[in-house]
Amino acid sequence: KVVAVLLCVPVFVKMKAAFLILCLIAYVSAAKFVCQQGVSYVENECNTCICGADGHLGCTFKGCFDKAHSDLQTCTNYDEQWEKDCNKCWCSEGLGTVCTNNKC
Repeated sequence: KVVAVLLCVPVFVKMKAAFLILCLIAYVSAAKFVCQQGVSYVENECNTCICGADGHLGCTFKGCFDKAHSDLQTCTNYDEQWEKDCNKCWCSEGLGTVCTNNKC
């Protein structure tokens, strides 16, 4: 998945004291979530998960109904990746927010 980002910067040109706006398009590759066998994950800061040999997550089914859990579960920037403390997190379609479960 490729995401286009439009960057616009005002540039002062000495000729006739004019301002120009320079726009660049940057393409950023988004990292699709793929679990690694044997690695522990946490889903929506609620359920613990383990990646099986088939490449699918097996997660607990705790009832987590607070607003924070709901917000994590309904992330919409699919395949976005970021770091939280010493863990990597992804917004994954169908799962919500999934992070590695390392003890920091």
